[in-house]
Amino acid sequence: MRAILFLFGIVIGITFCNCFNPYVIAIIAFAFILISRGCIILISSKFPYAIRWSVILNYCLLLCIAVTIGSVSALLNAPRYGRSTFIISGYNPDKEFLIEGYVLSHLSKANVEQNQVEIKTLTALNERSIMRCRNAKMILFTPADIQLREGDVIKFRCNLRQTDSIAGKDWNGGYTAFVKNKNNLVVVGKYVNIRVFAGKLRDKIALIVDRSNLTEDSRILLKALILADRSGLARKDIAIYRDAGVAHLLAVSGLHTGILCSAILYITLPLLLFGGRKLRYVVLIIILWLFTILTGMNYSTLRATLMITLAAIAWIYERQHDQLSIVCLAASFILIFSPAGLLDIGFQLSFVCVASLAIFTTPLNPVCKREHPLVYKVCESLLVTLIATISLAPLTIYYFGSHPTSFLITNIILLPLMPIYMILGIIETIILLCGYEIIFISEIIDLFTNFIVYFTSIFDGRSIKINMSAPALILCLTLLISAATVIRIKYPPRREIT
Repeated sequence: MRAILFLFGIVIGITFCNCFNPYVIAIIAFAFILISRGCIILISSKFPYAIRWSVILNYCLLLCIAVTIGSVSALLNAPRYGRSTFIISGYNPDKEFLIEGYVLSHLSKANVEQNQVEIKTLTALNERSIMRCRNAKMILFTPADIQLREGDVIKFRCNLRQTDSIAGKDWNGGYTAFVKNKNNLVVVGKYVNIRVFAGKLRDKIALIVDRSNLTEDSRILLKALILADRSGLARKDIAIYRDAGVAHLLAVSGLHTGILCSAILYITLPLLLFGGRKLRYVVLIIILWLFTILTGMNYSTLRATLMITLAAIAWIYERQHDQLSIVCLAASFILIFSPAGLLDIGFQLSFVCVASLAIFTTPLNPVCKREHPLVYKVCESLLVTLIATISLAPLTIYYFGSHPTSFLITNIILLPLMPIYMILGIIETIILLCGYEIIFISEIIDLFTNFIVYFTSIFDGRSIKINMSAPALILCLTLLISAATVIRIKYPPRREIT
């Protein structure tokens, strides 16, 4: 309950700061903290038996603290351009800027390169005024012959265009630019941090995979699953996977992190013979965080790694925990350090899916686990697919305007193959990094890839096109939350301990 309330307060703080003055929100929340704490002290001293009111005020205190943290986090992470929170409104072709920054990430598309740039200084050429920027990001498009890499410090001249995206406008600055002339862009240095280093390492591994004897489809799919590199996937290919209801297999997410987690726990089983139970979990945490950093720290992978880390810490210290509390704590940590995640599609899909699974899966399973463990697992697998698809349907329809009709068949067939495929892919990649290649493993991977590509192509175009308005989305999410609340009250969770 406390974890849910804390997450709710964080979301309120970030949302209110997005709509109102963040300083006012933080001051009001801090005032409520003082008032709640004062009331708790007063009630405890004057009315020692008024336990109910004391508990309510403690929850109010926790909520106010969370709102304060959320508002302060939103304030500290908001983009700043000098003393302002925006540069221009809309698009002004006559106003040219000289921008200096470094490339955070890049994505190769057809005849164009898309780069996310962290802006450091910005100069309006007609005004000669230099603005030092903080937390300001933009999307820079360049022709295919201008190749930029993570960490490149660049200076370029451009006209800025304000985007219509709410997430981009509020958290990433909301600006895009297109540099067509090579003379308007120059690389002046290199910027190195852990994300840039991981990006370079990811590019080197991708280059080694591209030189292997795997088929082109295998190389593209392997890089997407292990390195989160989807640059080789065309829009048509992504649309085919989306129509088949298995687009989540292409994005490194909780599924892939869970597969890696299971493999690590299996490999480190011998440590139990030497009393290394705690060391086993420490090794698990270290490897998962290295994998998360390597794959770019996207929200779904970060969520899964945080959840496993919190659960592993609970296992190490033999503390009780339940899944929903861990989900809420993971979401709270991410939003505190990155409030932009609240408006990110991947963040919303990931946490709605996992929270729904944590609440609905066990209560809705009609089979007794102790009497029929195998049948229980089969029913659980079917329930996971159904619950994930139904809970995500409102968001997928709202954002993408379609919903797959064959999701149940494709997930039942392909999901059991993914652990084998991913583990073989990791083994193949490690062998390639050592300078060798086992043809037998490559042929098995190619066989799996051919089956996945053929099977998903059968369902090309078999999705329902639906448009959903914002009020309809709110209504569907309200019904989902109401159902989750009823299930949570009727079937209280059993805390786990190992």
